[in-house]
Amino acid sequence: MGEKDMEMKTPDTISEQHPGHDVASGEVWCLQLDKPFSLWSTLGISFSVTSTPLAVGTYLSVVIGVGGSPVFFYGYILAVCLDMCICASLAEMAAQYPHSSGQIYWTAKLAPRGHGRGLSYLVGWLTAAGYFFWTSAALLISSQLIWALVQICHPTFITLPWHFYVGYFAVGVFTLFPNIPFFKWYPQFLKGLVIYINAGALFVLIVLLVRAKPKQSSDYVFKAFVNQTGWSSNGVVFFLGLLPGLTAVNGFDSAAHMAEELPRPERQVPQVMFISALASAASGLPMILVYMFCITKPDNLLNPVGGQPVIQLMVDSLESFPLTIVGSLVFITCFLCASVTMMTTFSRIWWSLARDGGVPFSPFMARISGRWKVPVNSVCFSAFACILIGLLKLGSATALNAILGTAVLCIFASYGIPILCSLIGKRTGFSTAHYFNLGHMFEERATDSGLRVRVFTPEVATQDPLPVGVYFHSGGWASGNIEAEEATCIHVAVQVPSIIIAVAYRLAPEFKAPAAHNDAVDALIWAWKNVSGLGGDRTRLFTIGGSAGGNLAISVVLKTLDQEINVTGIVAIVPVTVHPDGVPSKHRSAYKSYAESVATPVINRTSMDIFFENYGAAPTDPSIFLLCNPRIGELPPTYLVSCTADPLRDDARLFKQELDNHKVPNKITEYEGMPHYFWIFPQLKQRAQFLEDLVNGIWFILGQ
Repeated sequence: MGEKDMEMKTPDTISEQHPGHDVASGEVWCLQLDKPFSLWSTLGISFSVTSTPLAVGTYLSVVIGVGGSPVFFYGYILAVCLDMCICASLAEMAAQYPHSSGQIYWTAKLAPRGHGRGLSYLVGWLTAAGYFFWTSAALLISSQLIWALVQICHPTFITLPWHFYVGYFAVGVFTLFPNIPFFKWYPQFLKGLVIYINAGALFVLIVLLVRAKPKQSSDYVFKAFVNQTGWSSNGVVFFLGLLPGLTAVNGFDSAAHMAEELPRPERQVPQVMFISALASAASGLPMILVYMFCITKPDNLLNPVGGQPVIQLMVDSLESFPLTIVGSLVFITCFLCASVTMMTTFSRIWWSLARDGGVPFSPFMARISGRWKVPVNSVCFSAFACILIGLLKLGSATALNAILGTAVLCIFASYGIPILCSLIGKRTGFSTAHYFNLGHMFEERATDSGLRVRVFTPEVATQDPLPVGVYFHSGGWASGNIEAEEATCIHVAVQVPSIIIAVAYRLAPEFKAPAAHNDAVDALIWAWKNVSGLGGDRTRLFTIGGSAGGNLAISVVLKTLDQEINVTGIVAIVPVTVHPDGVPSKHRSAYKSYAESVATPVINRTSMDIFFENYGAAPTDPSIFLLCNPRIGELPPTYLVSCTADPLRDDARLFKQELDNHKVPNKITEYEGMPHYFWIFPQLKQRAQFLEDLVNGIWFILGQ
């Protein structure tokens, strides 16, 4: 094995990470990528891919006879509105499932069971094809701009088709250098791209407004509809004219394909998506107006110098050789950078497909160079494929329109499939907390006494009544809220599946003991009365809560034993069951965790003292500190959770002893070395195990 191409097996494939989902995956060999990119360098890729404020000028030849300026302007606004909706949907997927495969992986996660494999393959090839054609278009536009500059400097020079291919080939080779040998400095270079593109656009905007005379009328810009397409319907022409807007604000997934080279992709990728899309949309609109008002010789745009109408626009409107040269260099530099970032994105898509066995010669394509720390084989293949298609006659507006049109269709199809899968699945794939959240699966209700509750109802195929859980949040009876634990409620609702009623009980110190416990009783009674109306099953009602909420989940059952309420089971997660000053004598020797927890993370002995003081309950009150309660033996099956680095560790252990003594069916899961409520930290690998164990624990108390 050579030093430059070291190999080691990847730790997992998509299917291994997420068993039970059908995905296009296979075993390949590769090193893991480094994480050299930041939010700003990734923003440089995303913004440069479209280069909207400058790139909209290259679409003049597309729109000049397809609706004219009004379609360009109004179509852009409509297209941007649609683009932002798509961006929002994809940003949520990126927040929930950060992965370098982007929409390929999202499709695998969101597709109906049994269809993920085929659909992920389809989306993979649509994505690859879209960026293949889009990268080819960037290379072609760069070549056209270069030869347009040559013609400006040498008016008698006549460009031939092979000239365009030479330029096309040279730009394709050029893209390899930042992506392979100079990759070490590439992220730093990208940080300045957003500034450069907007500064270049500002220069073009100013010189055009100052130099262009006479300017077009407002009627020309906003009203003069032009139809030279051959279509009799102006409506059809309007929709054809949406192409520039759809292309100019696009490429939202370019950031997603860099996920494994970012330190915090679950936050940074959605941020880049939105910042880039908003910046592109906002900067493109004024540039469209400037371009259209500053057209002084419209007929010349139909046969522009070098095949690029924006260069012809500057020649006609600036009437200054130096300014035209500088303006042309701004565009050339911009599109060379866009070609490089397009190649980066295309190569990462191809690499991610290869890593999961989705392309021919996957092990070879997935290999990461030990020297450059990049997928060199995928980068070289991407460049070679784009250069090869350039052998076709590409140097025409017709060819450019065809390439851009194909790219847009493929890319938007790759966006549409995971979005459609999400809608078909009623968004049940978004069952855990994520940075960017588009919506909720709950409704706000109130009990008879006005207590606020939030009802989480999953979308399920069955019409049978679901189990119902009454959920009490954590916070030492003095803090916390149902919003903070929404992710856990959604997870339980979706994965069990069940209806979850989260309770916003009153908090100390404003409301002292037993206010929270009385609210818990109020909520349970309301749930019991309304189970059927909520679509729930009265025979499968359970209580669930964490920390102080775990205490409430047990206490509320004990408080209602003499009422006609049948609670099937209890889930008490790291519950408070005893006050340190009220530990029964038989348990004192075993009650050690409180004294040991002087500096434990999340909560410690000091923070628990504050909670106890704020709530103000008597240390030996058996309705609150449940280890002292004489009716423990009447409890239903109970599932307990404890953590060894938690002052409440022995609360759960000792309560289990009492349940065992009273022959109450129970089960406990203890997490070694974990602090209180560790699952709120998404970076901990034990979090996934906790969520799985939690669902299994609920099935246990329900007798499933």
